[in-house]
Amino acid sequence: MDRALPSRNALFSCRRAWMKEMGEAQRERFGHSAHEWVVQGKVYDLAPYLASHPGGRHWLELTQGMDVTPLFESHHVDDAKTRAVLGQFYVRDCPNTPPPASALRQPLPSPEASVATQSNKGADGSSPVEADFSFLDSGFYRSFKRRALGALRTAEENSKNKSKRGARAPTMEMRALTWALLLAWLSALVWCCSARSGYVPAVVAGVLLNALAGIGHNGMHTAPTWWRWLLDLSLFSSHEWTISHCLSHHHYPGSQVDFEVAAIEPFIYSLYAGPANNAYLPFYFWGVLCILGPFELLARLINIVIRRIQPWRPEHLLPGAELALLILFGRSGAWAGWWRWLTMHVVSSVLLGLQALPLHHSEHAWTDGKAPSPRPVDFGLHALRATQDYAISHLPLLAKLVLFPYNHHRLHHLLPAVDESRLPLLEGALLETCQEFGEDYVVYAWRDLARGTLRNWFDVGGRKRRAWALAGEGLKRE
Repeated sequence: MDRALPSRNALFSCRRAWMKEMGEAQRERFGHSAHEWVVQGKVYDLAPYLASHPGGRHWLELTQGMDVTPLFESHHVDDAKTRAVLGQFYVRDCPNTPPPASALRQPLPSPEASVATQSNKGADGSSPVEADFSFLDSGFYRSFKRRALGALRTAEENSKNKSKRGARAPTMEMRALTWALLLAWLSALVWCCSARSGYVPAVVAGVLLNALAGIGHNGMHTAPTWWRWLLDLSLFSSHEWTISHCLSHHHYPGSQVDFEVAAIEPFIYSLYAGPANNAYLPFYFWGVLCILGPFELLARLINIVIRRIQPWRPEHLLPGAELALLILFGRSGAWAGWWRWLTMHVVSSVLLGLQALPLHHSEHAWTDGKAPSPRPVDFGLHALRATQDYAISHLPLLAKLVLFPYNHHRLHHLLPAVDESRLPLLEGALLETCQEFGEDYVVYAWRDLARGTLRNWFDVGGRKRRAWALAGEGLKRE
């Protein structure tokens, strides 16, 4: 099992601590310096390329000194083109590339297999053992990417509206929807100011804000644009999510180094290898959903103002500007303005939790502690097994509005730099690749994934308890 980073269990964990500890562990493993980048076991000096990088210099500056292989592979569709550019900055092979220290796990066959996996954990848990991915030209992921590249090129050739990003850029319909949602949310804020009583305007604003945050999340994986600031309208930070979501969660989903899994601990434990949740979870579950956003804001303020381990950024002022608007211009007074602001963000937070958590935390998804694979697993296969998709094609319009930023979720994990509105173009490529490699592709209704998440959290059937009991008996015998 992958060992956890030292800061994993910190209550107000900081993304920069994750970056620092992950980088140190990778440099210790590969032997490169803090001024270099590693891709596929080779060392590169990309400093001269910072200003020319199409995705923006911030990605390279943020990941300097790290192994960026999963990030490099998943954010570039045209392998031949990007490898040719990357080769210009080659320095040397890694001084020391040890054999894989651990392998990713396939779906769990039995509690006993889980116990065998758990025994691999280091007693101190002080440094991570990276999950080892393969990116073979004949493997699942690169086979899918070749098909996806063909589909995107065909769409680009047939498109009348050309873009620098080609067919990976948002469609005109997506741009129109984004502006419509933004204007609707601003109108809802005005409604909150003008209403004399009630919280209906705040609830409507919260639903619209959640949809905007989803679009903002969708825009974080590319070159910097104003789209990403839509996430900052909520209580979450696009800059911090670049680390916790784009770098950590997207490339290590369901593992010990997945920041987003650790972020809801110790309130909720989701990893198969983790402890069972306490008996009071059914009573405070909804409270956890309500505080996802407010707790994120509190942690950010503590890390900036008190601990001083995190820099302040201008976009952090956006939620405060909303609050000031409702307090200063609300017809119902400052106190009502405060509660409407809080209601809006709590509604958005609850919807985010109801949307996002079932996609990774259900019993159908792989998490650390399930049975090990006999070899390093293909990156694409891991993404499929650690994520899920919603079957939303027949849902009512309101449900689609709430869930659409998180649909095509597996495709989003496979190629995050492709806009959500373009992902339907790649469905055929994914299904063909799954058929070629004999991989099942199953989608679930939201209610089924929600039930699966509750079964995992409440340990229905006692699988975790049995596994940990067996592990304890094994330790006693030793």
